[in-house]
Amino acid sequence: TAAKAPSKSKAAPKKAATSGTYTVAKGDTLYGIALKRKTTVAKIKAANGLKSDLIRPGQKLKIP
Repeated sequence: TAAKAPSKSKAAPKKAATSGTYTVAKGDTLYGIALKRKTTVAKIKAANGLKSDLIRPGQKLKIP
């Protein structure tokens, strides 16, 4: 009998949990992204030179 080992190839590629970049999806908010990435709206805005909270789908953000 063959042992069933969990296959790692089926796992969807995940984006970095803390730092890196994030591509904005429809419905995303800076607050929601900050919560997911364990950072703050202020830090995301500072890292990206944002003056307002307006973000657009497809926009790439640096995550501190």
